[in-house]
Amino acid sequence: MKRLRVPYVIVMAASLFAGLLTGMRVYFLIFYVQLFLLVFCIAVIVYTVASFAYLQTISQEEAVKGDTVHLHLEIHNEKPYPFTMMQVHVQAVSSRENRVLSFHLAPKASISFDLPVACQWRGETGIGMSVVELRDMFGLVHIYFPLNFLPYYRPRRLLVFPKAEKLSLSMVGNPRRLQVRGALTQPSDSGNDLYGLQDYRPGDTDRQIHWKVSAAHNALYTKWYEREARPQCIILIDDCMPFSGEEGKVAADLLCCTAASLSRWALSHQNGVLLCAGSPHIPKVQGESFQDYSMIQQWLALLPFEGQGGMSGENISSELAGGFAAGLPVYLLTASPSLLANVMNVIIQRGAQMVCIWAAMSPGERPSFPDGVLDIPMEPGCNIGTRLGERL
Repeated sequence: MKRLRVPYVIVMAASLFAGLLTGMRVYFLIFYVQLFLLVFCIAVIVYTVASFAYLQTISQEEAVKGDTVHLHLEIHNEKPYPFTMMQVHVQAVSSRENRVLSFHLAPKASISFDLPVACQWRGETGIGMSVVELRDMFGLVHIYFPLNFLPYYRPRRLLVFPKAEKLSLSMVGNPRRLQVRGALTQPSDSGNDLYGLQDYRPGDTDRQIHWKVSAAHNALYTKWYEREARPQCIILIDDCMPFSGEEGKVAADLLCCTAASLSRWALSHQNGVLLCAGSPHIPKVQGESFQDYSMIQQWLALLPFEGQGGMSGENISSELAGGFAAGLPVYLLTASPSLLANVMNVIIQRGAQMVCIWAAMSPGERPSFPDGVLDIPMEPGCNIGTRLGERL
């Protein structure tokens, strides 16, 4: 059909030129007939793309990295003319798995596809049709139409959670650096040891009110007790990503899967978990029991790596005021460790053990670290659980 396109345009141009030179109507008639046919083909294709019927579903809207979901796609031709040489571009999680479906569709017919889609990394993404290519039956017009131009079209939403790797057996029993020791205390509304007083809050019971102090100051004050708190695993994630495109997605996936592995291990061993991103506008998330792991997993799946400027020691100190404990580990996950020496020094000065886990995207890369920092590189494709078990 491509062979017809060039002679068609040549004849059309020659007819117009001959008509202008000679003034004969026959040449103008040939030109306008060809022009009408061309405009008609373009109008039909645009109308077809803008109004064709389809059904697009996925087997599940949430998955874990490594799972495979299925995209079911049906295309219906309800028009009285055929869809000739139609091509549909399908977007997957990874651009390497994008595919093009080519087919012809007769009038009043339909065609369906069941496509497996691999969840190669965590995050929220849209999968499904992205572009439709159509040609007319004469092969004169070829239109490449992105479906995001249609106001009603939306790709199917897929949320991929990071996968928590099982930590190697060498860590079970007596892990050297993950072991959290000692008991911490934290304020509570109930307990035996009085911690202090606070202003009355709606909902406080009469039993919590310190009546003598309230009478002396002519205002209501309630008791604040001290209770033992479980040690918590503090995980700091630098959301400033120096890599772009799929390389950035791979690096972010490495960091989030590492955080998920650490969080799952800590919660399963009756330790609390506190996760904090580098950008101050992203809220922290805290888990106290294994039931909170799904909340942490979703927080990691939706964490946007769009931070500007990276972490700062001052922000971390203010965000985690009172959260550091001497001798307990703090895990810093980043893709640019050379820019966070100040943050590591602040954490070390607070008396915490500093563990920096970084995404090693370039072979042979070896940044420098402050003294007292245990660094663990994570290369794409490495077994996170085994690597943590070897180094921690």
